[in-house]
Formats: sequence, structure tokens, C-alpha cells
Amino acid sequence: MLDRNRALKSRGERVTPGGMYGHMSTYRLLPPRCPQYFERAEGCRLWDADGNEYID
Repeated sequence: MLDRNRALKSRGERVTPGGMYGHMSTYRLLPPRCPQYFERAEGCRLWDADGNEYID
């Protein structure tokens, strides 16, 4: 898992029931290596909290 995503996940587990806000949380469905926190998106591209780019 990536460093910033890991830190955000750890903080989420401490301050939010279930680790993420929302009734449709994927928190427990995704493998640990998958990022769960994204910083921005532009068109079909998005970037996770660690700066990795993805195409949707």
C-alpha cells in the first residue's frame, strides 16, 4: 500500500466508524493494495493521494 493512502486510511479508522464516510463504502471490499483516497480528477484521469495517475 502507498504511504499517504495508508496514513489516510489509518486516520479514517480512528476518527470515522468503519474507516470511511458513507453508506456505500468500499472500505472492506477492496484489497489493501488498492488506493481508496483520491486528490483530483480531470476528464477520464484521476490521481490518488500518492500522486499515481489512473484512467477511468
